[in-house]
Amino acid sequence: MNHLAHFHLSAPQADLIVGSVLGDYVKGRLSGDRPANLDLGIRLHRVIDGYTDRHSIVRNSWRRFDKPFQRYGSLMTDIIFDYFLANEWQTFHQDPLCHFHDSIFSVLDDYQSYLPANARRWSERMKCSRAITAYDKPEFIHRSFVHLSGRLSRNNPLGDGYEQFETHKDALQADFHRFYPEMIDFVVKWKQHHIHFPG
Repeated sequence: MNHLAHFHLSAPQADLIVGSVLGDYVKGRLSGDRPANLDLGIRLHRVIDGYTDRHSIVRNSWRRFDKPFQRYGSLMTDIIFDYFLANEWQTFHQDPLCHFHDSIFSVLDDYQSYLPANARRWSERMKCSRAITAYDKPEFIHRSFVHLSGRLSRNNPLGDGYEQFETHKDALQADFHRFYPEMIDFVVKWKQHHIHFPG
């Protein structure tokens, strides 16, 4: 899943929200140097990604793309599903997306000392641009695909990936509607089993 889904699934616990960001920057075995609840947030980030990538609905979404794009299906669906989540935000969260954005980045501001420098820079850029509040625009998908295409070391077709979204949009949206409630249920149960601290 991409940024918005990770934040949604981690909230409202501040430690898990911060851990959801750290999950993109901390690799390998957890050292125990951070507060335990932040490490739980990193673990949650990892299990969300693992659950997503193994799920039969998501794997079927990858196969919807034309052959040259299928190997990038995980990256593409992460972005596309965030777009659907943003467009249907009120179905999944009681606060408007702009208010949710403010609450998330208020938490990240409070935990700056736990973020590595590159994560702090990312957080500041995202906060100032209010990027998450624009995830419901098709331009978000196009820009994200172009950005990812430039970040990958090998030649890839992601710069042209927006046409894949337009071609398969209805089927992908149906996949999202089937998958995301299962994702929420999975995370709720994981939290009940692992999390033993107040919000």
